[in-house]
Amino acid sequence: MLQPRCIAFHLLVAVYFFSGWAEGVKDVSNSSTGIVSPAPAPTARGEAMAMRHLRYSLRIRDFYWPRGSDPCASWRGVQCEGGHVTGISLSGLKRTLLGMSQSTFDLNFLQNLPFLRLLNASKFALPSEIPDWLGNLSKLEVLDLSSCSLNGSIPATLGDLSSLQVLALAKNQLTGIIPATFGNLSNLRNLDLSGNNLKGELSAFLSNAVNLISLDLSNNSFVGPIPGELGKLSKLEQLLLDKNSLGSFLPAALGDLTSMQTLDLNSNNLSGSLPLTLGNMENLTTLNLANNNFSGLLLQQMPHWSKLQQLILNGNSLSGQVPSALGSLTNLLVLHLASNKFSGILPTNLSDLVNVKSMTLSHNLFYGLVPSTLQELKSLSVLDLSDNFFNGSLPAGLFPGSVWDENCLSSVPRQRPFQDCHDFYAARGLAFGSQSSPMTQNITRGSKNKHLVAILGGVFGGLGLVLVMAVCVVVFIKFERKLSTPRQTTSPVNREAAVSTADIVVNTSQLGEAFSLSQLQHATQGFSPINLLKAGHSGDLYRGALDGGVQVVVKRIQVATMNKDLFIQELDFFGKASHTRLVPLLGHCFELEREKFFVYRYMPNGDLAQALHKKVVPSPPGEILQSLDWITRLKIAIGVAEGLSYLHHECSPPLIHRYAKACFQSIIINSQISVRHFLFSSTG
Repeated sequence: MLQPRCIAFHLLVAVYFFSGWAEGVKDVSNSSTGIVSPAPAPTARGEAMAMRHLRYSLRIRDFYWPRGSDPCASWRGVQCEGGHVTGISLSGLKRTLLGMSQSTFDLNFLQNLPFLRLLNASKFALPSEIPDWLGNLSKLEVLDLSSCSLNGSIPATLGDLSSLQVLALAKNQLTGIIPATFGNLSNLRNLDLSGNNLKGELSAFLSNAVNLISLDLSNNSFVGPIPGELGKLSKLEQLLLDKNSLGSFLPAALGDLTSMQTLDLNSNNLSGSLPLTLGNMENLTTLNLANNNFSGLLLQQMPHWSKLQQLILNGNSLSGQVPSALGSLTNLLVLHLASNKFSGILPTNLSDLVNVKSMTLSHNLFYGLVPSTLQELKSLSVLDLSDNFFNGSLPAGLFPGSVWDENCLSSVPRQRPFQDCHDFYAARGLAFGSQSSPMTQNITRGSKNKHLVAILGGVFGGLGLVLVMAVCVVVFIKFERKLSTPRQTTSPVNREAAVSTADIVVNTSQLGEAFSLSQLQHATQGFSPINLLKAGHSGDLYRGALDGGVQVVVKRIQVATMNKDLFIQELDFFGKASHTRLVPLLGHCFELEREKFFVYRYMPNGDLAQALHKKVVPSPPGEILQSLDWITRLKIAIGVAEGLSYLHHECSPPLIHRYAKACFQSIIINSQISVRHFLFSSTG
């Protein structure tokens, strides 16, 4: 005979199974007290019938939706309130073998669920078109039909779902355009139409969905410009328009999206420069503009992106130097600037990117030494600086998996041919493959020869200066003779000798970088008189600073007042000449018809005339040279001789300074007290 305790146990088990609680009973609502949640109210009769028809149509396995049981009590993925079905999630459910062989399914029974707020069929195959009547489910808040093998167009009736907050139709085979009725979805927070075959232009009506937080239209076939009206979506945090065929410029109004965290526009046909207003996106964590046609310079507003983790700009035509402001992005994890037209020397403060894991700067025009500070980036797992023009040797301690192919490095395999490297540096007025002169090496080698060098300097230093003076006198005499012969000057009446770019075919490929006028105006503060160094016969010289802090001298030439032959000869000279004793020509700007500009490297110690004579006081302390000792004077004399020797004997035809009275003013001294000749720029 069974004990009462055993009878009670078996009775409880029987009630549990035969009442259909096996899958439908709610979890214990208060486990500490052992109180079981009350059984849900039975499904309303009409809705229960609709759910059973839906079960039969979709061929859901009994394991998930048990036959004969109450949908609100035991069906997995079914949510109910007060006996009404409010949510259906088909995601993760499996069909019977018969259902798996069916090609179409009837969803019409969903129309009999008037309280439905959630319908999630993600990754549940429904190979059919989206029915128009779906727009009648007025209480629907979440509609997720991603990866359902849907086809056809998006019905305009979906725009009638005024309560809709999430609409996901991604990864289907939908075609056509976005219905204009989507502008009525004022409560919509997330719209995902990615991975379809949608086409047409993006219309401004999307800006009416003012509560949008995420907009994903990626991987479609949209064309035309990005509507500036999207800048009105003040709550937008994620804008994904990548992998389309969008064109034109990037609207500046996007800078109004100050809540933006992820902006991905990669793989389109966008062009033009990057709007300065992008710097207003202070919450940005990911910026991906790769594989477009953007040009111009990197933004100086990057310090505002203090939260940025991914900066991906590869595959564009961005140019100029990488600004030192990049080093302020200390949260950066990914930096991809490959396949652009960036040039110049890498900023040393890239070492401040202590969290960066991937850095690709390949396929650009970077040159100079590899910053030794890169060895401080201990988090790096990818470093690719291949296909540039870095020279010298690699710093010790760099990431061992770094890629350095196709550069100009020494003792590193798979580098460029020597001639390619030499030509590249020569085109920028820089020397390649040569160290400092033997005399300079001997002077700095150590203290053993210090006294001998001082004696030799005392003996030969004066002789060197006498030689320089003699050369200047000879050139001065030739110049005076030239002045004594009649010559025709340029005047408004006689302009045949004046420069006209219409008459000149200029090959700028050997004249350094092509700077824009706006770059030079910014560098010289609008050619401010404060920046004027000298007013010369062939052009005024202005001191300036390029992006990245590179100090330069900008020569401004008034075409109408310059001799045509002299201008052509100057262009020809810098297209061919390459010597360490010439002031490096960094680039040019020929945008204007009446004015032309050359950009030279700035020499901080001025010209020889200033070095030999006391400067006017007051001057900034850093601008006042110390008194020149005999060793320094000897170095200068040797440098002058080397430069003149190159001009007289190695150039064809030989060249001389054109204004002897400014001989010393055309000899420039750099920060290492090393001589550089500055041709065609004498002062008046």
